[in-house]
Amino acid sequence: MQALFDKAFNRNPHGFKEALLLTRDTLGTYLADTWLRLDPDYLQYAAVAEAFEVVDREINGGKYLRLIRGNFAMRDIGYVRVGPQLTPPAESSHIRSVRTLVPHAW
Repeated sequence: MQALFDKAFNRNPHGFKEALLLTRDTLGTYLADTWLRLDPDYLQYAAVAEAFEVVDREINGGKYLRLIRGNFAMRDIGYVRVGPQLTPPAESSHIRSVRTLVPHAW
């Protein structure tokens, strides 16, 4: 993949820079507009996905909808609304990972 990137970049470095700047600005706008639509007291991933799609429809007429849905789908975001955990996690759950931080009651 790196070799393909290097070859394409070397053909048009200015074009790559312009594309990255446009992407940064577009994503920044989408994120800012998305955050404004969310309820901070009841934040859910599904609500983030829905709001992000609405922002794309309003700003660009849904131009990036397929890409947005694909990226959320890769992460299984937006399919379910998460509620309280009803059963204990399985032994294989990532919740037991040494990299998982669990909030402590003070």
